[in-house]
Amino acid sequence: MDQVMVSYKKNLKGIRNAFSKKHSNGRIEGINRRIKQIGRTAYGYGNALNYFFRIRLQLFNRQHIDANFMTLLTKKNLRI
Repeated sequence: MDQVMVSYKKNLKGIRNAFSKKHSNGRIEGINRRIKQIGRTAYGYGNALNYFFRIRLQLFNRQHIDANFMTLLTKKNLRI
């Protein structure tokens, strides 16, 4: 129990902020989980751009993909 009290006193400011503020990192944690899942199911992509394109398609709507990103994907001489 002593260690719990030491940890509580050490993190008291953060604990108070967690209860008083409405901020959360849940959205970022969800994005990270989805990217990891894509990495597990798409293991072995030969081209890194295809992997990044897949992540972008999964996380964002196709209508929001800008023209510059599509131009980058269509270049034949691009190597990563």
